[in-house]
Amino acid sequence: MDHDGKRRKTMRIGVAFDDGPNDEGHLAARALAPLGDVVLIPADDAIADRLRDARPDIVLNLARGDGSSERRLHVPASLERLAIPFCGSGVATHAACLERPRLKSALAARGIPTAGFSVVESVERLAPFRQRAFPVAIRRARGVSSCFATLVAHDFDDLESIAAELFAAADEPILIERFLPGESFACAILGNGAESVALPVVSVPNDPYASAPALTNPLDTASAARPVRIATGLAEDIAGIAMRAFAALHCRDVARVDIRLSDAGVPNVCAVDPIPPFSSDDGAAMAAAARAAGLDHEELLQRCLLVAAAREGIRVPHAPELRRISRHTPPGVRRFGASPA
Repeated sequence: MDHDGKRRKTMRIGVAFDDGPNDEGHLAARALAPLGDVVLIPADDAIADRLRDARPDIVLNLARGDGSSERRLHVPASLERLAIPFCGSGVATHAACLERPRLKSALAARGIPTAGFSVVESVERLAPFRQRAFPVAIRRARGVSSCFATLVAHDFDDLESIAAELFAAADEPILIERFLPGESFACAILGNGAESVALPVVSVPNDPYASAPALTNPLDTASAARPVRIATGLAEDIAGIAMRAFAALHCRDVARVDIRLSDAGVPNVCAVDPIPPFSSDDGAAMAAAARAAGLDHEELLQRCLLVAAAREGIRVPHAPELRRISRHTPPGVRRFGASPA
């Protein structure tokens, strides 16, 4: 219904996006225009008032907080508080994916492979690592950057130097985990429940920032992704584990799961991003996976909104007829055991 109480003839679709130089919101608005009237909603400090004024029937949430973990939670929290249906995961899932120790503990508790880890609050707490095996990977304990942009320590001196730089920059805990030396992949999941599908797995270059300054934190760490020929069994294992992670964390509608192989070739989950960048750049993971599935950028965004509408029981009057995406992996694939390898 509109402000005057009259029934709208078309659906009103909100697109929440990070305020500032950002083409993603406008690209999404163009993609969703065939489905209804699109309202761009900058995710600034006035987001709650903007949502009340816009009165959207459903919102596509693309707001990642401009690098701020707290701001990333602001939009889904506002949408939930205002009872506005939206595409994407709820605030509890976002919080779990931001807190890496919480994320990894939740995965391990459900038998989903992820590298063993420790959380360290200061350089003085590093002493036990003198007796541990190297190399190890180091990341901030909070954030959504994946295993593709991690720092690697090859001995204790390396670890101490990297940790000191990180603690000097910000008084935040760091996460130290067993280094996974295998190939890296990204797997996009689209849908909900029995209707969810894994898009084709794409390969991502290993650790492009491993030797860069410690504070590098790009928006889309799954950049330069490309479809590759992967042995059928491995592709199924990667997609199956990604789907299990998606379900275990109560993700909704769409997410990107970042995977890296152990030295034994076992896919381990490194990170889960409930708002993966939808950049149309050739090297972006979501774009590469969509193209491999035969979807262009506009259709990918339309599908994301439509699966959310279906979950919410919302009819989209101008929804296009879209072909069914082939299921690449059954949700129940459990080829590997419960313990991370």
